[in-house]
Amino acid sequence: DDDPTFVTVMSRNIHQHQQYERNSTTRLPSPIRKTVSKYVHCGLSQSQIKLSLIQDHPHSPIHETKLINLINYERRKNRREIFSASQKHKKIIFPQSRRLMCWSHMIRKCRLHRNLVPKDLWPSMDQDIHSLQLSFSDDIFNNGVKLFLQKWNAIPSMKNFMEYFVEQWITKLPYWYEGAVFGKPATNNGCESMNAIIKQKYTLRNKLHLSAFLPKVEQMLKDWSDKADSSPFSNNTTISSDTELQAYQWSLTVNQSDILHWFNTFYIVPSSTAALTTSLWLKQYQSCQWEAFQDFVAWQTSCYLVSPLMSCTCPIGLKKYACKHSVGLAIIFNMYQVTAQTRCELLGKRKGKGRPKKV
Repeated sequence: DDDPTFVTVMSRNIHQHQQYERNSTTRLPSPIRKTVSKYVHCGLSQSQIKLSLIQDHPHSPIHETKLINLINYERRKNRREIFSASQKHKKIIFPQSRRLMCWSHMIRKCRLHRNLVPKDLWPSMDQDIHSLQLSFSDDIFNNGVKLFLQKWNAIPSMKNFMEYFVEQWITKLPYWYEGAVFGKPATNNGCESMNAIIKQKYTLRNKLHLSAFLPKVEQMLKDWSDKADSSPFSNNTTISSDTELQAYQWSLTVNQSDILHWFNTFYIVPSSTAALTTSLWLKQYQSCQWEAFQDFVAWQTSCYLVSPLMSCTCPIGLKKYACKHSVGLAIIFNMYQVTAQTRCELLGKRKGKGRPKKV
């Protein structure tokens, strides 16, 4: 040992660990895990597995909670997720069904990724996404998306954002535009508004145990059912006094020779910033052919497809279901009577007699 040229080499098989050297673990020993996996695949029940393990591993202590957790894990391991299975069967049973995406949530998610876009380009990008959202049919949206991608993919600095946008909002969740289901809400704000009522009136923002929560659920259902009797669902779109006034003004100022009847109750009316005639607008609508995205936007904002008191493809008509165009056409065709109050409001107050008073 005192010789400096003498070296002692000590080695041990790396698998020969002492018991005290092992890290503590919550897992059952590997032989037991393999046996449990085998019995689960054979379809044995929990009690049968437990009895079999006692016979197979009589000297190994088995913690019952760990065994239950392991059995549940093995049973779920190769099973498809409930959501994936339900989605698969939904497509089989309802092949025409669509999973709609809330527009409000979609645009908020896009704005969270605005750091992928140069600051000077984001306002234009945000405006273009809004234009796409106003597409009122599948064909219009699909053709608009092609032009949108053509425009922004040509800019190298937009590569990261465009990859995110295509993967998330074109491939995975594409149904966030108005025409995905025409005439239906594009956001789930109405459903989510119930969350505030539940928290403020019933749970008082407390996390309740199941036994305390179930009576609250019963009370909620009773209150909502009673309210449905006193406040029934509306079958027609409510026309506000402001909308009626705007529609009356529009009906008096629009050039009726520019209104084009297409078929049945559908008409094409020009917007206040029309860059196309109604006949040219209809031609492009039927062909869905535009050279660039700016041409698509110019077409979209030039005219609107209107059915009196039913629908309109202008931004307000798509969001609120009643606008000056649909109500205004109804006024022109004597399908809607303007109230005397609206007529008087349009005329305004008369001037008083004599000179105005000095202040």
